Amino acid sequence: MGPIRLPEDADAWLELNARAFAGHPEQGGMTRADLDTTIAEPWFDVQDFLVLRDGDAIIAFCWLKVEAAEGEFYVVGVDPDRQGQRLGHRLVEAGLARLASRGIPTAHLYVEGDNAAALRLYRGFGFTNRSVDIQYRWAANG
Repeated sequence: MGPIRLPEDADAWLELNARAFAGHPEQGGMTRADLDTTIAEPWFDVQDFLVLRDGDAIIAFCWLKVEAAEGEFYVVGVDPDRQGQRLGHRLVEAGLARLASRGIPTAHLYVEGDNAAALRLYRGFGFTNRSVDIQYRWAANG
């Protein structure tokens, strides 16, 4: 596991991200322009964008964001074909170690309330609810 190689890994990461978040329109729909905009943000540090490889292929990733001395697990994704291999556990463990190495004492993340596997993973590391957001949608025909 190590930092992503940019720009070399950008297209492979986008493809994996789209598959890992196929059911999440915002994250799964990330484009190269979106990625380029995000990595141009002042908080971006390539050392905080960890990827796990099988050979040259990216199979999982943990992207951290640090602002105001607090860490965020910005996005954690695993190749859908590799789920169930505890790769998410390895990523969160590495992410927490990276934050600790930077002297960051706290971390937060956002997760969909129906993502049972992710909730179990994060709770296993001691994450607790800090706040809960509920979003409602109305449609005229449904």
